[in-house]
Amino acid sequence: MKIIQDMQKMQEYTDRYILLEEMRREGFTFIMQQYDRHELITQADMKVKYLQFVVSGTIQIYGVRTDGAQFPVGRGNGFTILGDMEIMGPEKSMFLVEAITEVICLAISLDEKKQELLSCNILMRYLLASVSDKMVRFMDSEAQGADLQEKLLYYLQNECENHEICGIEPAIYALHCSRRQLQRVLRKLCAEEKLIHAGRGKYSMKKAQGEVKDQ
Repeated sequence: MKIIQDMQKMQEYTDRYILLEEMRREGFTFIMQQYDRHELITQADMKVKYLQFVVSGTIQIYGVRTDGAQFPVGRGNGFTILGDMEIMGPEKSMFLVEAITEVICLAISLDEKKQELLSCNILMRYLLASVSDKMVRFMDSEAQGADLQEKLLYYLQNECENHEICGIEPAIYALHCSRRQLQRVLRKLCAEEKLIHAGRGKYSMKKAQGEVKDQ
């Protein structure tokens, strides 16, 4: 990680997001950090030193089991906050976060500004709304049943453009499963003619007989 001293660029990022703009108006100052591709932003079970706002690039978040095995939790390619759980609870990170591309973060030191951050109403409201949204999406996903086949069909029907998967990586992260588990279900659904394999990593739902394309 390296610190970027570019006030004009920082101004562009804070102007782009209402939360950051409002926090700047309340007197918070940011450190602009740059992470290279595949660099670790946070490591599991290590103290989180910053509240970080990802403003550019793509990150991958992993959970870590007690045996040290990693599993994908989610991927972020837009505005994302890191350290939001740790600011409210244990100081050590629960997750491992990797930069998939070059990543730019605007950061605030938790050692220096934690109490001020906890007193920032706009930040607390944003974090509450964010956690609530995550819980709603999680419960909606779980309501479809624990069976991976059911979850995959729901994902195709309701979350994929044109009811089509283009590359299985996003589906792995969305469904919280392994590549092997997903490929096994995809093969089964193709054999049952519920899905069509249209090329490498490309699968679509088979249209019901008589169904016409959207006008």
